Amino acid sequence: LLTLPLIRLEHRKHAVSSPVLFIFWLLLFVCDCLLVYHAGFCRLQYPELSSEFQLVSLSCQLALTVCQLLLHCVPDYSRLALRQAPSSSPEQRASFPMRLTYWWAFPMMLTGWRRPLTAADMFDLGAANRVATSEARFDLLWLQERRRFADGQPGF
Repeated sequence: LLTLPLIRLEHRKHAVSSPVLFIFWLLLFVCDCLLVYHAGFCRLQYPELSSEFQLVSLSCQLALTVCQLLLHCVPDYSRLALRQAPSSSPEQRASFPMRLTYWWAFPMMLTGWRRPLTAADMFDLGAANRVATSEARFDLLWLQERRRFADGQPGF
């Protein structure tokens, strides 16, 4: 239930996948593996102290956590696919694990391995990576640095 507000927040931000939720499901998977291992070990060593219900319920919980983790590795295209052009950057459509491993760039790498890349093979840059987006911020910071240098103030 606590993941529902995070999922809703990510949908409002039009994000394909959430790094916070991926890390949550990954940590929950590791903890569930340890719990199932411990319950199984206790069941084998001390059958009179542990119940079979505990082992079965923890195994079901682990199975559901694995399903949730695997589903979270797949990007959610429900809102994004309708608005994006096919030439847009695949990084914007990639899930968090895909971004972490650069799997989103694999089709272009494969094309470059098979033949030399041309301008038609390249994807459009995302809005955050375009010069028009970052130019104003860069100019402001550059002007501050020039003033600081002209005043003779030390750097960092």
